[in-house]
Amino acid sequence: MHADIHYPLGAGFFDARGWRISRFIVAYVTVLAMLSIIGYYYAGASSNKPDHAPSARSDNYFSTDLAFFDLPSITLNLGGEDGTSHIDLDVSLEVAKKDMRRIEDFGPRIADRILFTMRRQHTDQLQTQKDMAKLHTEMLNDLNTNVMPIPIHDVIFRKLVIM
Repeated sequence: MHADIHYPLGAGFFDARGWRISRFIVAYVTVLAMLSIIGYYYAGASSNKPDHAPSARSDNYFSTDLAFFDLPSITLNLGGEDGTSHIDLDVSLEVAKKDMRRIEDFGPRIADRILFTMRRQHTDQLQTQKDMAKLHTEMLNDLNTNVMPIPIHDVIFRKLVIM
C-alpha cells in the first residue's frame, strides 16, 4: 500500500509552480547580495585607509565660506645638530569669512603661539614630509586650543626656508 500525498495548489516547495518561484527568489536575493558587496567594495567602505590627523575643519563650510588670513613674515633662530639656523616662515590661516575682522585683533597672540610652537622644534626635526605634517598638526591644535574663540580650519605654510 502506497499512500499518495497531495499538496494543495501553491502550497509547497515541491510542485512545479512553487519550484520556479523559489528559484526566482533565491536568484533575486543572490544578485542583490552580490551587487551590495560590489558596491560596498567600490565605495571604499572596506578599504584600509590610514587615519589622518584630526583637523578643526568642519564639513559644514563651503569653500566659499572660508578665507585666508596672511600673517606677517617671521624670521627666527633655531638650534640643531649643526648649530644655529635661521628660519624664514610665512603662514596663512584658513578661517571662516565671518571671523576675518575678529581674527585681526588676535594677530599678535597668533604670532606668539606660532613662535612658541616653532621654538620647540629643531632644524633636524623639519627635514621630511612626515616631520612637516607633524608640525602642521601640532601648530593647528596649538592655535585652536589657545586662540579661542575663533576656530582656525587650517594652517598653510606659504614659505618655510631653513638657512
